Amino acid sequence: MEPFIKQYERKRLSTLYIAPALMYAGTLLSLLIFMGAALLFAPAVMADTEGFMWLEAAAQFAIGMPLCAVCMLQVPADPMERFRMGASDLIKIFLICCFFMVAGSLISTALGTIPGFPAGPGIDETLQQAGLPYQIISIVILGPLWEEIIFRKLMLDRLNRFGDRAAMIISAFVFAAYHANMQQFFYAFGVGLVFAYIYLRTGKVRYTAVMHMLVNFLYGVLPGFFLLSAEHNLAASAVIGAAEYACAFAGFVLLILERKRIRLLKGWIRLPKSFPVHAVLNPGMIIMIACCAGMILLNRG
Repeated sequence: MEPFIKQYERKRLSTLYIAPALMYAGTLLSLLIFMGAALLFAPAVMADTEGFMWLEAAAQFAIGMPLCAVCMLQVPADPMERFRMGASDLIKIFLICCFFMVAGSLISTALGTIPGFPAGPGIDETLQQAGLPYQIISIVILGPLWEEIIFRKLMLDRLNRFGDRAAMIISAFVFAAYHANMQQFFYAFGVGLVFAYIYLRTGKVRYTAVMHMLVNFLYGVLPGFFLLSAEHNLAASAVIGAAEYACAFAGFVLLILERKRIRLLKGWIRLPKSFPVHAVLNPGMIIMIACCAGMILLNRG
């Protein structure tokens, strides 16, 4: 790769990495403004944790994520080769997502037993403090919709020039790091790879958005709804847990059986052996990692 092209591509990547950092900054700044306005004009909003969570969601979805999207739009998109996926393919891929969700959660749980591991609060802790309307709007609808637009549509349209393998790994890593929570990092990275593959093959973000909403509902909202309810319906929780593990096992089997059908296309830019170094060691990645580490520390506090 010629020096000029190498510098240009590093700048493109750096811009894509800086975008989540701007999202954090925009969300935190607007959250402080919203909190100040609430204390002045509607102090009841700040009377409980759920009110704060609604303000945080408003800051993220109305300010932070649009700012992230605008930053990514500064990088020109590339054309993408598209293929068809049938309903049976999408069902199989959804089951594979279930495998990565369970496997990633088990890895996080195992690492969480290590003293000092920065797990931070997970989905269960969030559900304990949020009502069902917040869960549906934030976790099931707006969260997946914005995340798919940013980390699949906008990012992969600008990464596919490097080939599917590099685009999938980079976008999945940025998506996982964006959560700023080591408890969610591993399964977010796994499903991020799957969602990236779907988008790279089809070019249709609606497929990944719907699948993302289903995953969040089945693995995030639904179990907590029964387990954390006043009745503590353990029987229903056990049935849901068994179904989740059954889907995960089916996804593991399908991943083995279907692995030869996975098509990873090469990009139209010839990557040098040093590309992984250039993809990581640039100002944008350093800023993003620093912001994610800061958010992890804030979440722990």
